[in-house]
Amino acid sequence: MCYNVRLLTNRFNLYTEEDGGDVRERTGRYKAERSLIMRKYTHIIWDWNGTLLDDVTWCMTCINIMLKKRGLPTLDSVDAYHRVFGFPVIDYYRRVGFDFEKEPFDKLAVEYIELYHDNKGDASLFPEAKEILADFQNKDIHQIILSASEIKNLVSQMKPFDRYSKLPARSTGL
Repeated sequence: MCYNVRLLTNRFNLYTEEDGGDVRERTGRYKAERSLIMRKYTHIIWDWNGTLLDDVTWCMTCINIMLKKRGLPTLDSVDAYHRVFGFPVIDYYRRVGFDFEKEPFDKLAVEYIELYHDNKGDASLFPEAKEILADFQNKDIHQIILSASEIKNLVSQMKPFDRYSKLPARSTGL
């Protein structure tokens, strides 16, 4: 069985937000729920970008560099980025304003990937991800990272996170 990590992460956030309640109670509920999950599931399949790796600001920066270079309006917030981002990527590129009659999608995609991988440290694991990955690893629950990135790029992205680089990586080829 697999568990949706976004639900787990969102529940963690709910239990740790400062909302005037008892932090110990929320943390206790979270730990009890995670303990139940760890007994119930044998495999976890993680999405990489945006779930474990907090790279949304860098992704938005890369697309904005490309848009600005072409005189197109840029995305002014992470919310604006989230409103247009999606798969297939070709549709996302259309939504942000690229004209494939002027420039082919393949050329734009290569430019984006090159910009993205020139990044030298603007992305990190979400703080909750480190703890959750370690917990599952300590419980010998099999973890797999699934990504739309090419496998060599995914492995390269994972390298800075040595402790977790032993997680098997799979590419969906989206």
